[in-house]
Amino acid sequence: MVNGNGVKVVFGKENNYGEYNGAKVRVAVSSEGFKYVANKKDEGLLTGGVGKSMVETMSLHTEGDIATLAKPRTVGYFLAGVLGRELTTASEIDGKQKHLFFPIGNKESDHLPSWSFTIDRGIKPLSYTGVKFGSVSFSAAAEDRLQLTLSTSGRSEDENGEISDDLKVEDARAFKFHQAAVKMDGEKVADITSINFDYNNNLDTSLFTTDTGLYCKEPEAGQRECTAKFEALYTKDTEAIRNGKFKTDAIVEIEIEFKDTENNALIFRIPKGQISEMETPTAGGAETLKSSLTVSAVDTLSGNYVEIELHNDFEGDYLA
Repeated sequence: MVNGNGVKVVFGKENNYGEYNGAKVRVAVSSEGFKYVANKKDEGLLTGGVGKSMVETMSLHTEGDIATLAKPRTVGYFLAGVLGRELTTASEIDGKQKHLFFPIGNKESDHLPSWSFTIDRGIKPLSYTGVKFGSVSFSAAAEDRLQLTLSTSGRSEDENGEISDDLKVEDARAFKFHQAAVKMDGEKVADITSINFDYNNNLDTSLFTTDTGLYCKEPEAGQRECTAKFEALYTKDTEAIRNGKFKTDAIVEIEIEFKDTENNALIFRIPKGQISEMETPTAGGAETLKSSLTVSAVDTLSGNYVEIELHNDFEGDYLA
Protein backbone atom coordinates (compact mmCIF):
# COMPACT_ATOMS: atom_id res chain seq x y z
CA MET A 1 0.00 0.00 0.00
CA VAL A 2 1.33 3.43 -1.00
CA ASN A 3 0.81 6.51 1.16
CA GLY A 4 0.36 9.90 -0.53
CA ASN A 5 2.54 11.60 2.08
CA GLY A 6 5.57 9.95 0.46
CA VAL A 7 5.15 11.63 -2.94
CA LYS A 8 8.18 13.52 -4.28
CA VAL A 9 8.00 16.15 -7.03
CA VAL A 10 11.04 17.56 -8.84
CA PHE A 11 11.36 19.59 -12.05
CA GLY A 12 13.72 21.51 -14.32
CA LYS A 13 13.51 23.79 -17.33
CA GLU A 14 13.91 22.08 -20.71
CA ASN A 15 16.42 23.24 -23.30
CA ASN A 16 14.17 22.01 -26.09
CA TYR A 17 10.44 21.45 -25.94
CA GLY A 18 9.54 17.89 -24.99
CA GLU A 19 13.12 16.71 -24.40
CA TYR A 20 13.66 15.42 -20.88
CA ASN A 21 15.98 17.51 -18.74
CA GLY A 22 17.31 16.72 -15.30
CA ALA A 23 15.57 18.28 -12.33
CA LYS A 24 16.98 21.30 -10.50
CA VAL A 25 14.21 21.93 -7.99
CA ARG A 26 12.22 19.84 -5.56
CA VAL A 27 8.94 21.19 -4.24
CA ALA A 28 6.68 19.98 -1.45
CA VAL A 29 3.06 19.81 -2.59
CA SER A 30 -0.27 19.47 -0.86
CA SER A 31 -1.61 17.63 -3.91
CA GLU A 32 -0.64 16.72 -7.47
CA GLY A 33 -2.76 15.51 -10.34
CA PHE A 34 -0.37 14.73 -13.21
CA LYS A 35 -1.86 12.09 -15.48
CA TYR A 36 -1.40 10.40 -18.83
CA VAL A 37 -4.30 11.00 -21.22
CA ALA A 38 -4.75 8.81 -24.30
CA ASN A 39 -7.52 9.37 -26.83
CA LYS A 40 -8.46 5.84 -27.88
CA LYS A 41 -11.01 5.36 -30.65
CA ASP A 42 -12.64 2.25 -31.99
CA GLU A 43 -12.87 1.62 -35.72
CA GLY A 44 -16.58 2.35 -35.86
CA LEU A 45 -17.13 -0.69 -38.07
CA LEU A 46 -19.79 -3.33 -37.78
CA THR A 47 -18.08 -6.43 -36.40
CA GLY A 48 -20.68 -9.00 -37.37
CA GLY A 49 -20.80 -9.92 -33.69
CA VAL A 50 -22.34 -8.34 -30.62
CA GLY A 51 -19.68 -5.84 -29.55
CA LYS A 52 -17.50 -2.98 -30.72
CA SER A 53 -14.37 -3.24 -32.78
CA MET A 54 -10.84 -2.79 -31.44
CA VAL A 55 -9.48 0.59 -30.39
CA GLU A 56 -6.26 2.40 -31.24
CA THR A 57 -4.55 5.39 -29.66
CA MET A 58 -5.14 8.50 -31.76
CA SER A 59 -3.41 11.13 -29.57
CA LEU A 60 -1.47 11.48 -26.33
CA HIS A 61 -0.87 14.24 -23.81
CA THR A 62 -0.55 14.85 -20.08
CA GLU A 63 -2.35 17.25 -17.81
CA GLY A 64 -2.70 18.00 -14.15
CA ASP A 65 -2.56 20.48 -11.30
CA ILE A 66 -0.11 21.09 -8.48
CA ALA A 67 -1.16 22.70 -5.21
CA THR A 68 1.51 24.10 -2.91
CA LEU A 69 2.49 27.15 -0.84
CA ALA A 70 4.09 30.36 -2.11
CA LYS A 71 7.59 30.30 -0.62
CA PRO A 72 10.21 33.01 -1.22
CA ARG A 73 12.50 31.07 -3.57
CA THR A 74 10.44 28.29 -5.16
CA VAL A 75 7.54 30.52 -6.18
CA GLY A 76 9.86 32.23 -8.69
CA TYR A 77 9.96 29.13 -10.89
CA PHE A 78 6.18 29.08 -11.14
CA LEU A 79 6.03 32.79 -11.93
CA ALA A 80 8.73 32.47 -14.59
CA GLY A 81 6.96 29.50 -16.15
CA VAL A 82 3.50 31.01 -16.30
CA LEU A 83 4.52 34.52 -17.43
CA GLY A 84 7.56 33.70 -19.55
CA ARG A 85 9.80 36.75 -19.06
CA GLU A 86 12.08 37.80 -16.23
CA LEU A 87 14.27 40.81 -15.50
CA THR A 88 16.65 40.47 -12.55
CA THR A 89 18.20 43.51 -10.87
CA ALA A 90 19.42 44.58 -7.46
CA SER A 91 16.56 45.12 -5.04
CA GLU A 92 15.89 48.28 -3.10
CA ILE A 93 15.62 45.95 -0.11
CA ASP A 94 19.10 45.50 1.40
CA GLY A 95 20.74 42.22 0.44
CA LYS A 96 17.95 41.07 -1.84
CA GLN A 97 17.58 40.46 -5.55
CA LYS A 98 14.58 41.76 -7.48
CA HIS A 99 13.00 39.44 -10.04
CA LEU A 100 10.43 41.14 -12.24
CA PHE A 101 8.15 38.76 -14.15
CA PHE A 102 5.89 39.87 -17.00
CA PRO A 103 4.06 38.18 -19.91
CA ILE A 104 5.65 37.10 -23.18
CA GLY A 105 4.31 38.66 -26.37
CA ASN A 106 2.24 36.99 -29.08
CA LYS A 107 4.71 36.81 -31.95
CA GLU A 108 5.75 33.56 -33.61
CA SER A 109 9.06 33.80 -31.75
CA ASP A 110 7.41 34.11 -28.32
CA HIS A 111 7.25 30.82 -26.43
CA LEU A 112 6.53 29.99 -22.83
CA PRO A 113 9.28 27.86 -21.27
CA SER A 114 8.68 24.13 -21.02
CA TRP A 115 9.61 21.93 -18.08
CA SER A 116 10.35 18.31 -17.25
CA PHE A 117 8.69 16.99 -14.10
CA THR A 118 9.48 13.77 -12.31
CA ILE A 119 7.05 12.42 -9.73
CA ASP A 120 7.75 9.50 -7.42
CA ARG A 121 4.54 8.12 -5.98
CA GLY A 122 6.29 5.24 -4.25
CA ILE A 123 6.32 2.62 -7.02
CA LYS A 124 8.43 3.99 -9.85
CA PRO A 125 9.39 7.59 -10.72
CA LEU A 126 7.55 8.84 -13.80
CA SER A 127 8.69 11.75 -15.93
CA TYR A 128 6.43 14.24 -17.66
CA THR A 129 8.00 16.19 -20.52
CA GLY A 130 6.95 19.28 -22.45
CA VAL A 131 5.08 20.63 -19.45
CA LYS A 132 3.79 24.17 -19.83
CA PHE A 133 2.03 26.21 -17.17
CA GLY A 134 -1.46 27.10 -18.31
CA SER A 135 -2.63 29.08 -15.32
CA VAL A 136 -1.84 29.92 -11.72
CA SER A 137 -4.19 30.85 -8.91
CA PHE A 138 -3.02 32.44 -5.65
CA SER A 139 -5.29 32.63 -2.62
CA ALA A 140 -4.93 33.87 0.93
CA ALA A 141 -7.52 34.16 3.66
CA ALA A 142 -7.41 35.28 7.27
CA GLU A 143 -5.31 33.06 9.57
CA ASP A 144 -3.77 31.18 6.65
CA ARG A 145 -0.79 31.03 4.29
CA LEU A 146 -0.58 32.15 0.66
CA GLN A 147 -1.48 29.10 -1.39
CA LEU A 148 -1.17 28.51 -5.11
CA THR A 149 -2.57 26.06 -7.62
CA LEU A 150 -0.80 25.56 -10.94
CA SER A 151 -2.46 23.97 -13.97
CA THR A 152 -0.26 22.26 -16.56
CA SER A 153 -0.38 20.69 -20.00
CA GLY A 154 2.36 18.32 -21.16
CA ARG A 155 3.54 16.20 -24.03
CA SER A 156 4.17 12.70 -22.69
CA GLU A 157 4.68 10.41 -19.70
CA ASP A 158 7.78 8.21 -19.58
CA GLU A 159 9.54 5.86 -17.16
CA ASN A 160 13.01 7.41 -17.38
CA GLY A 161 12.61 9.82 -14.47
CA GLU A 162 15.12 10.01 -11.64
CA ILE A 163 15.06 11.84 -8.32
CA SER A 164 18.33 12.73 -6.65
CA ASP A 165 18.52 12.65 -2.86
CA ASP A 166 20.60 15.84 -3.12
CA LEU A 167 17.51 17.87 -4.02
CA LYS A 168 15.80 19.21 -0.92
CA VAL A 169 12.54 21.09 -0.51
CA GLU A 170 12.73 24.77 0.42
CA ASP A 171 12.75 25.18 4.19
CA ALA A 172 11.78 28.86 4.25
CA ARG A 173 8.37 29.83 5.59
CA ALA A 174 5.56 30.61 3.17
CA PHE A 175 4.11 34.08 2.76
CA LYS A 176 1.06 34.64 4.97
CA PHE A 177 -2.21 36.55 4.80
CA HIS A 178 -1.34 38.83 7.73
CA GLN A 179 1.78 39.96 5.82
CA ALA A 180 -0.31 41.37 2.96
CA ALA A 181 -1.35 44.90 2.00
CA VAL A 182 -3.62 45.93 -0.87
CA LYS A 183 -3.47 49.28 -2.66
CA MET A 184 -5.76 50.76 -5.30
CA ASP A 185 -4.38 53.76 -7.18
CA GLY A 186 -1.69 54.06 -4.52
CA GLU A 187 -4.13 54.19 -1.59
CA LYS A 188 -4.36 51.35 0.90
CA VAL A 189 -7.62 49.40 0.88
CA ALA A 190 -8.40 48.65 4.53
CA ASP A 191 -9.92 45.60 6.21
CA ILE A 192 -9.44 43.05 3.43
CA THR A 193 -10.59 39.58 4.55
CA SER A 194 -9.50 37.46 1.56
CA ILE A 195 -7.32 37.81 -1.54
CA ASN A 196 -7.27 35.92 -4.85
CA PHE A 197 -5.00 36.55 -7.83
CA ASP A 198 -5.55 34.50 -11.01
CA TYR A 199 -3.58 34.46 -14.26
CA ASN A 200 -4.51 32.34 -17.29
CA ASN A 201 -2.52 31.81 -20.50
CA ASN A 202 -5.41 30.08 -22.30
CA LEU A 203 -2.99 27.61 -23.86
CA ASP A 204 -4.00 26.19 -27.21
CA THR A 205 -3.75 22.43 -26.71
CA SER A 206 -5.93 21.35 -29.63
CA LEU A 207 -3.53 21.50 -32.60
CA PHE A 208 -2.42 18.25 -34.22
CA THR A 209 -0.61 18.26 -37.57
CA THR A 210 1.12 15.81 -39.90
CA ASP A 211 4.39 16.86 -38.23
CA THR A 212 3.32 16.25 -34.63
CA GLY A 213 2.14 12.65 -34.92
CA LEU A 214 0.37 11.41 -31.82
CA TYR A 215 1.30 14.52 -29.88
CA CYS A 216 -0.17 18.00 -29.72
CA LYS A 217 1.83 20.80 -31.30
CA GLU A 218 3.76 22.81 -28.71
CA PRO A 219 1.03 24.72 -26.82
CA GLU A 220 1.26 28.48 -27.16
CA ALA A 221 -0.30 31.22 -25.05
CA GLY A 222 -3.55 32.72 -26.29
CA GLN A 223 -5.35 35.78 -25.02
CA ARG A 224 -4.19 36.29 -21.46
CA GLU A 225 -6.61 36.87 -18.59
CA CYS A 226 -5.81 38.22 -15.13
CA THR A 227 -8.07 39.05 -12.21
CA ALA A 228 -7.63 40.12 -8.60
CA LYS A 229 -10.53 39.38 -6.27
CA PHE A 230 -11.01 40.77 -2.80
CA GLU A 231 -13.47 40.58 0.04
CA ALA A 232 -13.48 43.49 2.47
CA LEU A 233 -15.57 44.82 5.32
CA TYR A 234 -18.33 47.09 4.06
CA THR A 235 -17.38 50.66 4.99
CA LYS A 236 -17.73 54.16 3.62
CA ASP A 237 -14.41 53.60 1.84
CA THR A 238 -15.58 50.50 -0.05
CA GLU A 239 -18.83 52.29 -0.88
CA ALA A 240 -16.75 55.16 -2.30
CA ILE A 241 -14.90 52.65 -4.50
CA ARG A 242 -18.20 51.23 -5.72
CA ASN A 243 -19.60 54.64 -6.61
CA GLY A 244 -16.43 56.34 -7.82
CA LYS A 245 -14.68 53.54 -9.68
CA PHE A 246 -17.01 50.59 -10.35
CA LYS A 247 -20.03 52.56 -11.54
CA THR A 248 -17.89 54.87 -13.69
CA ASP A 249 -15.85 52.12 -15.42
CA ALA A 250 -12.70 53.83 -14.16
CA ILE A 251 -9.21 52.51 -14.93
CA VAL A 252 -7.50 51.53 -11.67
CA GLU A 253 -4.09 50.26 -10.60
CA ILE A 254 -3.97 47.35 -8.16
CA GLU A 255 -0.99 46.31 -6.05
CA ILE A 256 -0.92 43.38 -3.62
CA GLU A 257 2.22 43.08 -1.51
CA PHE A 258 3.29 40.26 0.79
CA LYS A 259 6.39 40.93 2.89
CA ASP A 260 7.73 38.41 5.40
CA THR A 261 9.90 38.78 8.49
CA GLU A 262 13.06 38.08 6.44
CA ASN A 263 12.35 41.02 4.10
CA ASN A 264 11.38 38.73 1.23
CA ALA A 265 8.57 40.30 -0.78
CA LEU A 266 6.06 39.17 -3.39
CA ILE A 267 4.20 41.95 -5.19
CA PHE A 268 1.37 41.45 -7.68
CA ARG A 269 0.58 44.45 -9.84
CA ILE A 270 -2.17 45.14 -12.37
CA PRO A 271 -1.09 48.49 -13.88
CA LYS A 272 -4.38 49.05 -15.68
CA GLY A 273 -7.55 47.30 -14.64
CA GLN A 274 -11.27 47.81 -14.24
CA ILE A 275 -13.61 46.66 -11.51
CA SER A 276 -15.63 44.17 -13.50
CA GLU A 277 -17.73 42.94 -10.56
CA MET A 278 -18.73 44.56 -7.28
CA GLU A 279 -21.83 43.30 -5.59
CA THR A 280 -24.14 45.56 -3.65
CA PRO A 281 -23.71 44.56 0.01
CA THR A 282 -26.94 43.15 1.39
CA ALA A 283 -27.95 41.95 4.84
CA GLY A 284 -28.81 38.27 4.95
CA GLY A 285 -28.72 38.17 8.71
CA ALA A 286 -26.96 39.68 11.69
CA GLU A 287 -23.44 39.00 10.40
CA THR A 288 -20.94 41.74 9.57
CA LEU A 289 -21.55 43.14 6.10
CA LYS A 290 -18.82 42.55 3.53
CA SER A 291 -18.18 43.84 0.04
CA SER A 292 -16.59 41.74 -2.71
CA LEU A 293 -14.98 43.08 -5.87
CA THR A 294 -13.13 41.74 -8.89
CA VAL A 295 -10.54 43.74 -10.82
CA SER A 296 -9.79 42.54 -14.36
CA ALA A 297 -6.61 43.56 -16.14
CA VAL A 298 -7.12 45.37 -19.45
CA ASP A 299 -4.60 45.76 -22.25
CA THR A 300 -4.09 49.36 -23.33
CA LEU A 301 -0.96 48.52 -25.40
CA SER A 302 1.24 50.60 -23.11
CA GLY A 303 3.40 49.07 -20.41
CA ASN A 304 3.11 45.52 -19.13
CA TYR A 305 -0.26 43.81 -18.93
CA VAL A 306 0.70 42.35 -15.54
CA GLU A 307 3.82 42.59 -13.38
CA ILE A 308 4.89 40.39 -10.47
CA GLU A 309 7.93 41.26 -8.38
CA LEU A 310 9.79 38.78 -6.19
CA HIS A 311 12.45 40.04 -3.79
CA ASN A 312 14.56 37.26 -2.28
CA ASP A 313 18.09 35.89 -1.81
CA PHE A 314 18.19 33.96 -5.10
CA GLU A 315 20.84 35.58 -7.30
CA GLY A 316 20.30 33.49 -10.40
CA ASP A 317 17.89 33.66 -13.31
CA TYR A 318 14.82 31.44 -12.99
CA LEU A 319 14.72 30.99 -16.77
CA ALA A 320 18.38 30.04 -17.11
